[in-house]
Amino acid sequence: MAVCRFVFNKEVSKDVIKEKIAQAVFMTEGLYGRAAVRLDAAYLTSECQVVVDTSTPVGEHIAQIFATVATWEFGDEAFVVERLKGSNTKQECTDDTKTH
Repeated sequence: MAVCRFVFNKEVSKDVIKEKIAQAVFMTEGLYGRAAVRLDAAYLTSECQVVVDTSTPVGEHIAQIFATVATWEFGDEAFVVERLKGSNTKQECTDDTKTH
């Protein structure tokens, strides 16, 4: 499985992170349709991170939209994003992060 992991610094609210990933999913529905998103999208949120399955075009689109929305809302320095293959998706929240 290919994923993008977004890890936010501790100042970013978990509720706002959830709101922004929901926004990205909604925007993706506009392009791919609700059925495709329900079938092909997968993501996970935790205290300070979001992991998006990017193994489908729908998931890739969600990750791209979320990266844009998060950068616009929180700024470049508020999170780190990285692509991972496999299931190594756990990372602690950080105090000081940068976008890659």
